[in-house]
Amino acid sequence: MPGPHNPGPGRSAVNQRAIFDALDGDRCLTMDELAMRTGIDRPLLSMAAGGLIRLGLVERVAVGCFRLTEAGRASKADGSVELRSGPRGSVEKKRVVAGSLRARLWHAIRICKKFTIGDLLERAAREERQPKASASVYLQHLVAARYVRVLPQRLPGHKPGSTGYLRYVLLRDTGPLPPLVRKNRSELFDPNTGEATPCRIG
Repeated sequence: MPGPHNPGPGRSAVNQRAIFDALDGDRCLTMDELAMRTGIDRPLLSMAAGGLIRLGLVERVAVGCFRLTEAGRASKADGSVELRSGPRGSVEKKRVVAGSLRARLWHAIRICKKFTIGDLLERAAREERQPKASASVYLQHLVAARYVRVLPQRLPGHKPGSTGYLRYVLLRDTGPLPPLVRKNRSELFDPNTGEATPCRIG
Protein backbone atom coordinates (compact mmCIF):
# COMPACT_ATOMS: atom_id res chain seq x y z
CA MET A 1 0.00 0.00 0.00
CA PRO A 2 1.46 3.41 -0.93
CA GLY A 3 2.68 5.52 1.96
CA PRO A 4 5.42 7.95 2.98
CA HIS A 5 8.19 5.44 2.24
CA ASN A 6 6.32 3.23 -0.25
CA PRO A 7 5.18 5.56 -3.03
CA GLY A 8 3.56 3.02 -5.35
CA PRO A 9 4.62 2.28 -8.96
CA GLY A 10 3.29 5.51 -10.46
CA ARG A 11 5.09 7.79 -7.98
CA SER A 12 8.25 5.66 -8.25
CA ALA A 13 8.38 6.37 -11.99
CA VAL A 14 7.90 10.09 -11.31
CA ASN A 15 10.75 10.05 -8.77
CA GLN A 16 12.99 8.17 -11.18
CA ARG A 17 12.28 10.73 -13.88
CA ALA A 18 13.09 13.59 -11.48
CA ILE A 19 16.47 12.05 -10.60
CA PHE A 20 17.21 11.22 -14.23
CA ASP A 21 16.49 14.80 -15.25
CA ALA A 22 18.61 16.18 -12.39
CA LEU A 23 21.70 14.21 -13.44
CA ASP A 24 23.71 15.54 -16.35
CA GLY A 25 26.89 14.55 -18.15
CA ASP A 26 29.31 12.42 -16.16
CA ARG A 27 29.20 14.46 -12.96
CA CYS A 28 28.41 12.54 -9.76
CA LEU A 29 25.70 14.05 -7.52
CA THR A 30 25.35 13.26 -3.84
CA MET A 31 22.06 12.42 -2.13
CA ASP A 32 21.99 15.92 -0.61
CA GLU A 33 22.45 17.53 -4.04
CA LEU A 34 19.75 15.33 -5.56
CA ALA A 35 17.37 16.10 -2.67
CA MET A 36 17.95 19.81 -3.20
CA ARG A 37 17.39 19.58 -6.96
CA THR A 38 14.35 17.27 -6.88
CA GLY A 39 12.69 18.00 -3.54
CA ILE A 40 12.40 14.24 -2.88
CA ASP A 41 13.03 12.80 0.60
CA ARG A 42 16.18 10.71 1.01
CA PRO A 43 14.42 7.33 1.55
CA LEU A 44 12.46 7.79 -1.68
CA LEU A 45 15.57 9.06 -3.46
CA SER A 46 17.42 5.90 -2.52
CA MET A 47 14.60 3.69 -3.79
CA ALA A 48 14.26 5.58 -7.08
CA ALA A 49 18.02 5.69 -7.65
CA GLY A 50 18.16 1.93 -7.08
CA GLY A 51 15.52 1.49 -9.76
CA LEU A 52 17.51 3.58 -12.23
CA ILE A 53 20.62 1.53 -11.48
CA ARG A 54 18.70 -1.69 -12.27
CA LEU A 55 17.58 -0.12 -15.56
CA GLY A 56 21.22 0.51 -16.48
CA LEU A 57 20.69 4.26 -16.72
CA VAL A 58 22.49 5.35 -13.52
CA GLU A 59 25.51 4.04 -11.62
CA ARG A 60 26.66 4.48 -8.04
CA VAL A 61 30.18 5.92 -8.17
CA ALA A 62 30.66 6.06 -4.40
CA VAL A 63 28.45 5.67 -1.34
CA GLY A 64 25.53 8.06 -1.83
CA CYS A 65 26.86 9.52 -5.10
CA PHE A 66 25.24 8.81 -8.48
CA ARG A 67 25.82 9.65 -12.14
CA LEU A 68 24.44 8.69 -15.55
CA THR A 69 25.86 5.63 -17.30
CA GLU A 70 26.84 5.73 -20.97
CA ALA A 71 23.36 4.36 -21.80
CA GLY A 72 21.80 7.01 -19.57
CA ARG A 73 23.70 9.83 -21.27
CA ALA A 74 22.74 8.48 -24.71
CA SER A 75 19.12 8.21 -23.62
CA LYS A 76 19.09 11.78 -22.35
CA ALA A 77 20.65 13.00 -25.60
CA ASP A 78 18.04 11.43 -27.88
CA GLY A 79 15.10 11.28 -25.45
CA SER A 80 14.43 7.67 -26.39
CA VAL A 81 13.77 6.11 -22.96
CA GLU A 82 10.44 6.65 -21.27
CA LEU A 83 10.35 5.87 -17.55
CA ARG A 84 7.02 4.22 -16.92
CA SER A 85 5.33 2.38 -14.09
CA GLY A 86 3.98 -1.14 -14.28
CA PRO A 87 5.30 -4.52 -15.46
CA ARG A 88 5.73 -3.45 -19.09
CA GLY A 89 8.00 -0.63 -18.02
CA SER A 90 10.35 -0.58 -15.09
CA VAL A 91 10.03 -4.26 -14.12
CA GLU A 92 11.17 -5.52 -17.53
CA LYS A 93 13.92 -2.93 -17.78
CA LYS A 94 15.58 -4.25 -14.63
CA ARG A 95 17.10 -7.01 -16.77
CA VAL A 96 19.17 -4.56 -18.81
CA VAL A 97 22.81 -4.80 -17.71
CA ALA A 98 24.87 -1.73 -18.54
CA GLY A 99 28.27 -2.67 -19.96
CA SER A 100 27.29 -6.25 -20.87
CA LEU A 101 28.47 -7.69 -24.19
CA ARG A 102 25.00 -7.39 -25.72
CA ALA A 103 24.72 -3.79 -24.52
CA ARG A 104 28.05 -3.05 -26.20
CA LEU A 105 27.02 -4.93 -29.35
CA TRP A 106 23.78 -2.95 -29.58
CA HIS A 107 25.70 0.30 -29.09
CA ALA A 108 28.09 -0.71 -31.90
CA ILE A 109 25.18 -1.66 -34.17
CA ARG A 110 23.61 1.78 -33.67
CA ILE A 111 26.89 3.49 -34.53
CA CYS A 112 27.85 1.37 -37.56
CA LYS A 113 24.38 1.01 -39.19
CA LYS A 114 25.91 -1.40 -41.78
CA PHE A 115 28.39 -3.94 -40.42
CA THR A 116 29.87 -7.43 -40.22
CA ILE A 117 30.27 -9.40 -37.00
CA GLY A 118 33.94 -8.46 -37.15
CA ASP A 119 33.07 -4.76 -37.19
CA LEU A 120 30.98 -5.20 -34.04
CA LEU A 121 33.60 -7.24 -32.21
CA GLU A 122 36.27 -4.62 -32.89
CA ARG A 123 34.14 -2.15 -30.95
CA ALA A 124 32.40 -4.37 -28.40
CA ALA A 125 34.50 -7.44 -27.49
CA ARG A 126 36.58 -7.34 -24.34
CA GLU A 127 37.53 -10.44 -22.36
CA GLU A 128 34.56 -12.68 -23.15
CA ARG A 129 35.40 -16.33 -23.92
CA GLN A 130 33.34 -16.66 -27.11
CA PRO A 131 32.28 -13.17 -28.19
CA LYS A 132 31.88 -14.15 -31.86
CA ALA A 133 29.42 -16.95 -31.05
CA SER A 134 27.47 -14.68 -28.69
CA ALA A 135 27.35 -11.91 -31.29
CA SER A 136 26.18 -14.36 -33.97
CA VAL A 137 23.29 -15.66 -31.83
CA TYR A 138 22.24 -12.15 -30.83
CA LEU A 139 22.23 -11.05 -34.48
CA GLN A 140 20.09 -14.06 -35.42
CA HIS A 141 17.48 -12.93 -32.89
CA LEU A 142 17.65 -9.33 -34.13
CA VAL A 143 17.19 -10.54 -37.71
CA ALA A 144 14.26 -12.77 -36.73
CA ALA A 145 12.61 -9.81 -34.96
CA ARG A 146 13.31 -7.59 -38.01
CA TYR A 147 15.50 -5.15 -36.15
CA VAL A 148 18.39 -6.08 -38.46
CA ARG A 149 18.50 -7.47 -42.02
CA VAL A 150 21.18 -9.53 -43.77
CA LEU A 151 22.42 -7.76 -46.89
CA PRO A 152 22.51 -9.80 -50.11
CA GLN A 153 26.16 -9.06 -50.93
CA ARG A 154 28.87 -10.49 -48.67
CA LEU A 155 32.14 -8.78 -47.83
CA PRO A 156 34.95 -10.66 -49.65
CA GLY A 157 37.09 -12.88 -47.44
CA HIS A 158 40.88 -12.78 -47.23
CA LYS A 159 41.62 -16.53 -47.40
CA PRO A 160 41.51 -18.72 -50.55
CA GLY A 161 38.13 -20.44 -50.85
CA SER A 162 36.48 -18.10 -48.36
CA THR A 163 32.78 -17.42 -48.96
CA GLY A 164 33.19 -13.97 -47.41
CA TYR A 165 31.50 -12.35 -44.45
CA LEU A 166 27.82 -11.68 -43.90
CA ARG A 167 26.92 -8.01 -43.87
CA TYR A 168 24.01 -6.59 -41.91
CA VAL A 169 22.03 -3.36 -41.83
CA LEU A 170 20.13 -1.87 -38.90
CA LEU A 171 16.41 -1.46 -39.62
CA ARG A 172 15.00 -0.38 -36.24
CA ASP A 173 16.95 1.92 -33.95
CA THR A 174 14.57 2.28 -31.01
CA GLY A 175 17.00 3.67 -28.44
CA PRO A 176 20.17 3.03 -26.41
CA LEU A 177 19.02 0.05 -24.33
CA PRO A 178 19.70 -3.35 -25.95
CA PRO A 179 16.69 -5.50 -26.92
CA LEU A 180 16.49 -8.53 -24.62
CA VAL A 181 16.07 -12.13 -25.76
CA ARG A 182 13.37 -14.05 -23.89
CA LYS A 183 14.38 -17.60 -24.76
CA ASN A 184 11.47 -19.23 -22.94
CA ARG A 185 9.02 -17.22 -25.06
CA SER A 186 11.04 -17.04 -28.30
CA GLU A 187 10.65 -13.28 -28.39
CA LEU A 188 12.68 -10.10 -28.20
CA PHE A 189 11.67 -7.54 -25.58
CA ASP A 190 12.62 -3.94 -26.29
CA PRO A 191 13.08 -1.94 -23.05
CA ASN A 192 13.10 1.28 -25.07
CA THR A 193 9.53 0.80 -26.27
CA GLY A 194 8.06 -1.84 -23.94
CA GLU A 195 7.21 -4.00 -26.99
CA ALA A 196 7.86 -7.72 -27.46
CA THR A 197 8.43 -9.21 -30.94
CA PRO A 198 8.55 -12.93 -31.92
CA CYS A 199 12.11 -14.01 -32.81
CA ARG A 200 12.20 -17.80 -33.11
CA ILE A 201 15.48 -19.06 -34.61
CA GLY A 202 16.93 -22.45 -35.46
